[in-house]
Amino acid sequence: MRANSLLILMVAIIGGSDQSASAQKAKEPGVKESGKSDKSPGGASSEVEVRFVNGSIVVVGIRETKIEVETDYGKLTIPPADIRSIEFGVHLAADVQEKIAGSIRKLASESYNERETASQELIAHGPHAYYVLRRLKQPKESEAVRRIQLALAEIEKKVPRKLLRVKEEDKIRTTKFTIVGRIVTPVIRGRAEYFGELNLKPGQLRSLRRLTESTGSQVVVDAAKYAVANKWLDTGIKVDATAGLKFSARGQVDLWPQQPGQYLCGPGGMAANFGGIVVVRGGAQQASGGTLMGRVGASGAPFVIGDRAVVNAGQEGKLYLQIIPSPWGGPSSGSYSVRIEIAAQGFEDEDN
Repeated sequence: MRANSLLILMVAIIGGSDQSASAQKAKEPGVKESGKSDKSPGGASSEVEVRFVNGSIVVVGIRETKIEVETDYGKLTIPPADIRSIEFGVHLAADVQEKIAGSIRKLASESYNERETASQELIAHGPHAYYVLRRLKQPKESEAVRRIQLALAEIEKKVPRKLLRVKEEDKIRTTKFTIVGRIVTPVIRGRAEYFGELNLKPGQLRSLRRLTESTGSQVVVDAAKYAVANKWLDTGIKVDATAGLKFSARGQVDLWPQQPGQYLCGPGGMAANFGGIVVVRGGAQQASGGTLMGRVGASGAPFVIGDRAVVNAGQEGKLYLQIIPSPWGGPSSGSYSVRIEIAAQGFEDEDN
């Protein structure tokens, strides 16, 4: 039988913020210790936003005491209170895998009707079949290869692209580090306000993020030190590439203290006629002496903060701040006090 020559389908089956507790002290004077808005760890107080594979979103209080993850370096056990976010890979239930495998075997059947039925079955499985077929080693039978390609094309037409996933690994961001592996806890227990007790299976989930993970820091930027070309304040704050940064700044800087009080400005900088073109993330932008700037990473592209701003980090690294120097090239005086809020997965309700 042609079906016997198909390679056996092999798919691994797995059943279906904040800063760390002791916040890192900044090396620079003027950088205050971060305050945490997290609720107490464990129990229903660990609220997270859960996004299901079908697009549904539910706020859940996690009740699980631990989540186990298999990695290349062994099994890790993570307290849910330490989890900032999870991006789930594809987790197929055993019965779904068995049905898809059966349909794949029938693609090389000598019966046309069986081959046709198998193709339709795979298309009906949608994203689950897409994941399997994309990872399947190509069979020898040309008819099976042709039908697999047709099934993939039909699934791509019918299913939104964001639901067609082929990544197997789960990515778990914690307060300490990021873990890549496979969650082997079959059910994550939780409770939702309107739905009561829930048993969340990894195969049902697309992502999870802590709602109370936002952290806040207060930083003082001294103009005498940091309104200087190529001189940036290392805030000591580390962010992930997916983090959202929200800034609000106040204070006053004198760009010509030799004649006190004549050239004062706030974090938004001097008036337009004192402006110049600065190269920032996304291109060139009009700015002026005294403008508060930010940067993620030692070589990251600068961005304008001004009085307030909401930006996406875009890359992993430390957060740096600077004041655009005086247009006359001399020293400046004064300082800005900057409030910084960080959300691990961004501020979704803000315009970035």
